[in-house]
Amino acid sequence: MAKNILSYFNFNDTTVFITGAYSQLGSAISEGLGIYGAKVIINGKNKEKLYRLQKNLLKKKIQTSIACFDITNYAQVKKFFKGIKKLDVIVHNANNTHHTPLKNFEKKKYLNSFETSILSLTNIVNCTVNKLKKSSKKNETSSIINISSMYGMVSPDPSIYSSEKVASSPQYGAAKAALIHHTKYLAVHLARYNIRVNSISPGPFPNTNISRDKKFLNKLKEKTPLKRVGKAEELVSTVLYLASKSSSFTTGVNIPVDGGWTAW
Repeated sequence: MAKNILSYFNFNDTTVFITGAYSQLGSAISEGLGIYGAKVIINGKNKEKLYRLQKNLLKKKIQTSIACFDITNYAQVKKFFKGIKKLDVIVHNANNTHHTPLKNFEKKKYLNSFETSILSLTNIVNCTVNKLKKSSKKNETSSIINISSMYGMVSPDPSIYSSEKVASSPQYGAAKAALIHHTKYLAVHLARYNIRVNSISPGPFPNTNISRDKKFLNKLKEKTPLKRVGKAEELVSTVLYLASKSSSFTTGVNIPVDGGWTAW
């Protein structure tokens, strides 16, 4: 008889490492996993923002610890994870976005985007694979979840991004597309250890600053088949699925959560 599927969403005794934790989506993911019992390790480079997020999570009785370091720095990644005994799930949400149009090319911005999306993930996997193997032996599976983007799948529509303020960045989409492919690569190479690797491609989930630009916000809504933008909790539910045993036979996939944006 199959186990009660609802029990798979119990993350008690589960340790999750979350990059880009104090961003809009990162904060929601941290809270969502924590509410279901996970101990969340929140990562970022800004200590003040991490402490602010931790304070909010602790108010909700979520087990939280801070990991303030640069994930593109291999030495810092290695030093941190050397002191971590248990790890079950990784959510790679960090990104380095500079809203610049194609004409304003800067090599540094391209390199920063790829370092944050790809190099940092490689650093983390190399330093945690043995811990994830140990988790898989105990729990039957462990999980890496990469947060990509709809713009890793399709190009931005230039008619929407008509101002410098909300310019679409070519390096952002290129890095996110690379993240989707790297997800598939890791999935097939780590499958032998029952370490599952999947990605999620959010659609329009505008942050507070972008939401204030009503003209741009309306363009996003009109472009989306469901005629609205996403709510953070609509992404969290997919993270919960991929982190849980309910997705134990799911690896190497990219799940769009985009209101139908990439279906056009």
